[in-house]
Amino acid sequence: MRSTFLTGRNRRLIPVLLGLFVLKLVAVAQDLPAAKPESVGLSSERLERITTTVQKSIDDKRIAGAVTLVLRHGKVAWIKAQGMSDREAGKAMPTDAMFRICSMTKAITSVAVMMEYEEGKFLLDDPVSKYLPEFKNAKVLVKPASGEPYTIPAKNEITIRDLLRHTSGITYQWNGDLGPMYEKANVASGLLQYDGTIGDSTKNLGALPLLFNPGTALGSMYWDVWSRWLRVSHWTNSSARESLSRSG
Repeated sequence: MRSTFLTGRNRRLIPVLLGLFVLKLVAVAQDLPAAKPESVGLSSERLERITTTVQKSIDDKRIAGAVTLVLRHGKVAWIKAQGMSDREAGKAMPTDAMFRICSMTKAITSVAVMMEYEEGKFLLDDPVSKYLPEFKNAKVLVKPASGEPYTIPAKNEITIRDLLRHTSGITYQWNGDLGPMYEKANVASGLLQYDGTIGDSTKNLGALPLLFNPGTALGSMYWDVWSRWLRVSHWTNSSARESLSRSG
């Protein structure tokens, strides 16, 4: 499979996404004892390389600041704040800074999905359209060397397996080929406030072409489709339902 995610303009978005990550590190470390790195089998000298690496990203203005934490054997061997939490205001980064973590819905939703799979609620090769009919008869975008782009019928249906392994052909608004179509069709970006429901967004998405034939390439995955699938697939596992509800 070829990768279609971190190429071209997508690489320029990495600093943006990193800058949106959320984690309150002190919440992890506050109840754990501190330890000298060497006492837990680490090297103070090598851990200092973290400082150098993070500082380079700050100096290059890829990020405003960061908090790094290393735990080993239940002890805090390293925690350090660098840069600014508010660059414009000149506010230094504290170790208990709050960040936004993008992509954590992926982990939570995947666990809920696999709980359903363990109970035999679906097969990995089930077509997504079995539960979300808007993805039936999908089309794939074709961009010729010259002339206007056009669409052709997809050779394969998107399966649940494709959703899990990011081979569905669905992407995000920052994709140069499909992004403008997503925005025009009012598909949620995944980063900005959306005035609508997950159902609204996925129905709009289902009417748009795919980036490639499902199962033939690796690319970014619009994760709201999973959340929508879980809500309409008649799942009954209370633990999975609770996990999804807590994820928002």
